Amino acid sequence: MGYVIKALPKNKTRKWKLQHVSYAGDVSKTTDIPEKNMPGIGFSPDMTIEQARVRRDQINAQEHLKRQESRRVKIIEKLLHEELVQDAFLPSALVKDFEENHLFERMDKESAKRNKVASHWRAAKRVLCKLQLDGSEWYERRGRFYDFFSSQAFSPSYVQKIITLVNRWGRYEARKSKRFFEPLPLPTHKELQTIADAYFDENDGESFESAPLTPKMLESKRSAIDSELADWLFLSVWLGLRPSEVDLMAKPTGKSTWWTDSDDKGVEILYVYQPKLKSIARPKRVKAIPILFPEQTACLKIIRDGKFRRPLAKTTKHHFGPNVTTYGGRKGFTDLMLSKGQDFIHISRWLGHTTVDRTLKNYKDKLIANYTLPSKDAA
Repeated sequence: MGYVIKALPKNKTRKWKLQHVSYAGDVSKTTDIPEKNMPGIGFSPDMTIEQARVRRDQINAQEHLKRQESRRVKIIEKLLHEELVQDAFLPSALVKDFEENHLFERMDKESAKRNKVASHWRAAKRVLCKLQLDGSEWYERRGRFYDFFSSQAFSPSYVQKIITLVNRWGRYEARKSKRFFEPLPLPTHKELQTIADAYFDENDGESFESAPLTPKMLESKRSAIDSELADWLFLSVWLGLRPSEVDLMAKPTGKSTWWTDSDDKGVEILYVYQPKLKSIARPKRVKAIPILFPEQTACLKIIRDGKFRRPLAKTTKHHFGPNVTTYGGRKGFTDLMLSKGQDFIHISRWLGHTTVDRTLKNYKDKLIANYTLPSKDAA
């Protein structure tokens, strides 16, 4: 945006003309400035083209400074407004006490859990500052929260995390101020469906539940992937392990999270600690996976060597497609074992699920037909 000096052909009496260029979005518009209007902006038709260009640079610089000043003023006004909103709905002294003595009290400063909670808490604070509602209004005006979540295309699981933190803050603030507070309920039925639809529409209708990673897919890309990353994926494919379970095996203390033994049939059994299961006694957090196939025997060698590490999300997406995450191997494990003739109930146990329904609902590809051919002797 600004003024332009355009040189005219040599056969013209005038050697230059003045133009103004403006933008509407990505579209530019160029307007010729009549000679009669030039003096008003500091140009004279008698100027040489060099003099006109000097004046052009000067006036463009002045206009640029004005725009910068205008933006600076708007930024300052926005920051002052945000500070007022923050003081009204998230007083800094209370927020500091809430974070130090309640939210992060039992978390290590550098822990991944703390970083994740901090990220969710920042989002929760943005929601509260945006909606500017007192805790006593949350329940009655919950629709405003749900509409905001939809407008931002938040996932249903992310909404649940934010609401949990919002309510923790609400209870804390209500106790401190001795005011009425009614928790914001989680969205259900129609509201939940609206939020989910907005999320999936924003992401091209794709669920972010991982697509399966099969042995064939992994082998086709193995030469293009770092061997330690490929071995990590190999373990998840052939043992159906959760990413956290594979990660623990690779740590210096990993031996305490897995061990092997042989049963009375001579089959080697891999025992794996499941860190995800926190609501049951520690001895019951172990699952037993029989080593039945050569690929699983190879898994034991990889585990014992300890030279494997989790690939980044962008690595799995680059090599196997945008829908495959580090859960891909686990997602394909059920159908892989069914194709090997294994019993569905046993597979569910190897995955560490408490119910077969969980395995059937989330870990069985409905588009893969698993079957046993009838014997030739059948009538």
